[in-house]
Amino acid sequence: MSMNLMAQAMGIKVGNPIRKLILLKLADNANDQGECWPSVPYIAHQCETTDRSVQKHIQRLVIDGLLWIEFRKTDHGLNKSNVYHLTLNKATQVGGECPAPGGVAFSSGDESITLSSKSGTPGGGESGTPRISHSFEPVIEPVIEPNTPTTSEICAIEAERFSIKPEEPIPNPGCFPAQRNSPSADTQTATVHNLASRYAFEGKIIRLTPQDFDSWQTLFPHLDLVYELTRLDLEFRHDTPKSWFCTASQKLNYQNKRAADGTTFKRVSGEHFAKKDYGTTVFPAWMEG
Repeated sequence: MSMNLMAQAMGIKVGNPIRKLILLKLADNANDQGECWPSVPYIAHQCETTDRSVQKHIQRLVIDGLLWIEFRKTDHGLNKSNVYHLTLNKATQVGGECPAPGGVAFSSGDESITLSSKSGTPGGGESGTPRISHSFEPVIEPVIEPNTPTTSEICAIEAERFSIKPEEPIPNPGCFPAQRNSPSADTQTATVHNLASRYAFEGKIIRLTPQDFDSWQTLFPHLDLVYELTRLDLEFRHDTPKSWFCTASQKLNYQNKRAADGTTFKRVSGEHFAKKDYGTTVFPAWMEG
């Protein structure tokens, strides 16, 4: 690989990204004399394109004067791999799809601008190609903070979007038994504070300000709000939703509607199973003695 040719190829505009990639690949394979002989399928594989595309762009590079092809044959007349001779020191910056090597003229109306270079090698002075730095020092880029909303802002947006009212239907409500038993010792971590404190209800997941607590008591008058919040807080510890505010309000609204309609949930129990009379088993005649 010739670093000189790679630097020159990097600074030349050929008007097409695939063509530029092919030129860089040829420069990567070339020796210091600008000679290389990779096969077309190999170039196509390395540049992730087709053989036809490689042949088309190489012909365009020949027309632009960036290389010339030496066709070789064996003693028996069979084709051998072509030798590509890069002539990048004769080229300058090329613009658009109509580049011209050596000196590039761009005309706009009555004005004409010609770009040329005295040397195709990288470095300072009057070179037509930019200086290429091959330093191995890391480049420190500025850190750009993403312009994304915080978690509290997302919860506020979702709470406003999914604001629940008693008369509104709840999409895909979950069915949760509303047993009015006293919470166990594990539920004592969710407590109700004085309304003068920061939270009126504070659990591991669910935390309601006095204003929200009063609003939910107004929205869900048929529920024991403290009990339901304690139960939901336990549930959310094992399976935390993306927005506990929206999920809890939807479930509470569903439970409140069920309670308003007089629907109650009965716990399935086998306590009196043995006391019930299920009749007498009658054995067939062939089973009798």
